[in-house]
Amino acid sequence: MKKYLALGVSAIALFSASAFAGPGNNSVVTQATDSNVASVDQDQSSWGSNSNVEQTGTTNTSTVLQRDDGSAVDSLHANDSAIIQSGDNNNATVTQRSQNADDSPSAQNYSGVYQSGTGAIAEVLQVGQAAYSYINQLDVDQTAFVEQRGPGADSSTINQEGSGHTADLFQRGPDNSAILQSTIDQIGDTNASSVTQVGYDATSSILQSGAFNTATVNQDSNGDGPAFSDILQDNENNIAEVTQQGGGSSSMITQTGTFGTATVDQDSTGGGLLDSVVTQNGDTDTATVTQQGANALSDVNQDLGVSLVASVDQNSTGSGQLSSTIYQTGEINTATVTQSGDTALSDIHQEGYNQLATVTQINAGFDGHTSSIAQIDNDNIATVTQRGAGPVSSTIEQSGELMEATVDQNGTNLSSDIFQGGGSGNLASVTQKHDGKSSYVSQDGSGHIVTVLQNSNTAASSEVYQTGSFNTATVSQ
Repeated sequence: MKKYLALGVSAIALFSASAFAGPGNNSVVTQATDSNVASVDQDQSSWGSNSNVEQTGTTNTSTVLQRDDGSAVDSLHANDSAIIQSGDNNNATVTQRSQNADDSPSAQNYSGVYQSGTGAIAEVLQVGQAAYSYINQLDVDQTAFVEQRGPGADSSTINQEGSGHTADLFQRGPDNSAILQSTIDQIGDTNASSVTQVGYDATSSILQSGAFNTATVNQDSNGDGPAFSDILQDNENNIAEVTQQGGGSSSMITQTGTFGTATVDQDSTGGGLLDSVVTQNGDTDTATVTQQGANALSDVNQDLGVSLVASVDQNSTGSGQLSSTIYQTGEINTATVTQSGDTALSDIHQEGYNQLATVTQINAGFDGHTSSIAQIDNDNIATVTQRGAGPVSSTIEQSGELMEATVDQNGTNLSSDIFQGGGSGNLASVTQKHDGKSSYVSQDGSGHIVTVLQNSNTAASSEVYQTGSFNTATVSQ
C-alpha cells in the first residue's frame, strides 16, 4: 500500500510542476520492491528546480523540498537534487532554498545523494547562493548531515565507505565573498567527522581510514583571512581537533598509529600567518599546540615511537617570528615549549627512552631567543629558560644516560653551550644575567657536576671541560 501511495505522491509532484510552473520544476521517481516512500515538493520556480529519486530495495524513504524564486533561470543549477538509494532502510532528506533578490546567476543549490547498502541516513539543508553537496555512502549504518546556508560559495563532499561512520558538516558564509569548501572521506568502520566553518575562505579536508577515528574542525575566519585545515588519520582510535579563528591560520595533522591525540588551537584575529604541522606515526602519542598572534610557527613530528608527548604554547606580540620544531622518536619522551614576545626559536630533538625537554622563552625582543636541545639515549633532562630582549642563545646536547642540564638566561648578548658526552649521571647548570656573558661546558665520562653563575653587571666568559669521572667545577662571575 505504501508503494502505491508513494508513486501517487510523486505523480502529483510531477503533475504540479508541469501544470503550474511552466517549463520549470521536474520530478522523476522510480521505486521498486516494497515499502518505498518518496515525497517531492517544488514551487516558486521559473525554469528552476529539478528532482530525480530512484529507490531500489525495501523500506527506503526520500523527501525533497526545493524553493526557488525564479531569479536563476539561466544558471546551471537553480535547485537540483538527485537521490539514488539501493539496499534496505536507507533514508535521505534534502531541503534547498535559493532566494536571491538581485537576480544573481550564482543563486543555485545542488545536492546529490547516493546510498547503497543498509541503514544509511543522509540529511542536507542548503539555503544560500552557490551551495553544492555530494554524499556517497556504501555498506552499513552510515550517517551524514550537511547544512550550508550561504550566501557565499559553499561546497561540500562527503564520501563514506564501510560501516558505522558519522559525518556532520555545517558551513555558513556571512557574505558573498565567503568561499567555504569541505571534503570528508571515511573508509573503514565507526569513524566520526565534524566540521564547522563560518569565515570567507576556509577550507577543510578530512581523510580517515581504519576504525574509531575522530576528527573535529572548527574554523571562523571572520577576521578577514583564510583558514585551512587538513587531517589525515590512518589506523585506529586516533583523535584530531583543530580550532582556528581570525586571519591566517593553517593546520595539518597526520596520524598513522593508534590512540594518537592531536589538538591545535590558533587565533591570529585579523593578523594573518600562523601555521601548525603535527605528524604522529607511533602509538599513544599526544601533541598539543596553542598559537596566538600573527607570527607563530610550530612543527611537531613524533615518529614511530610509543607514548610521546609534545606541547607547544606560542603567543606572538611583535613583528618577528616565534618558531618551534619538535622531533621525537623512541618511548615515553616529553617535550614542552612556551614562547611569547617578538622573536624566538626553539628546536628539540629527542631519541631514546624517557627523555624530558622543557623550553621557556618569555618576552623575547626583536633580537630574539634561540634554544637547541638534542638528547639521545635514555633518562636525560634538559631545561632552558630565556628572558629579556636578547639576543640570547643556548645549545644542549646530551648523548648518554641520566644526564641533566639546566640553563637560565635573562638579559642581552648571552650565550651558553653544554655538551655532555656518552657517559652517565653528569649534571650541568648555567645561570646568566645582564649583558655580555658566555659559557661553554663539555663533560665526558660519568658523575661530573658543573655549576656556572654569571650574574654580575660586567661581561664574563667561562669555559669548563671535564673528562674521566666524578669531577666537580664551580664558576661564579
